[in-house]
Amino acid sequence: MAWCDPHWFGHFGAPGEFLKFLCLRFPSFFIATNLFALIMHLAESLYSFKLCDLLHISRNNTLKWMLQTFILGYPSLRILLNRKIAYRDR
Repeated sequence: MAWCDPHWFGHFGAPGEFLKFLCLRFPSFFIATNLFALIMHLAESLYSFKLCDLLHISRNNTLKWMLQTFILGYPSLRILLNRKIAYRDR
């Protein structure tokens, strides 16, 4: 999770100044966006569990897919979705 430290934002020019403004004016914005990302990654991880079950992937590999999807998010889930499409088209 990221936190709001306005000291570091000065190194990024104009975008950094905007982030510094957000940090000082709306500190809950950073908390909300991080919680949203955490919830979405968890949901993607649970969906990858369902996809692995549909594709008959072993439990050991399913846990690895879930962990990878939790860390990487949609790029990892996209690989499983492509495998589902290929499995369905056989």
